[in-house]
Amino acid sequence: TLVRALDEAGARAWVASDADPAADHLARKRWIAAMLRDGARNDAYAKAIASAAAAAPGPDPVAFEVGAGTGLLTQLLGRERGLAHVVACEMEPAMAALARRNVAAAGLADRCT
Repeated sequence: TLVRALDEAGARAWVASDADPAADHLARKRWIAAMLRDGARNDAYAKAIASAAAAAPGPDPVAFEVGAGTGLLTQLLGRERGLAHVVACEMEPAMAALARRNVAAAGLADRCT
């Protein structure tokens, strides 16, 4: 089961673990796992997020993410120092819990809610 969007070095990669029951449903959604393991896709999102954050207007811009899923993009947004804060929304409780844990594990809980 995929449980973390950024590895220990902060690279965009997925770390697997069977110890997290909240992520079990991801195993049933193989298209999500394939999408999350797509390095080219993740790199393209990282570049787009960096570009958008650099162009964000105002002194304290806030990013709003709809459909946060596992928290991968939330973490990429949270790492951008051009953004003051990230508000991420996810309607599926198991995914929201997983996103919160992933954001916290990446050390970004103070920048992302």
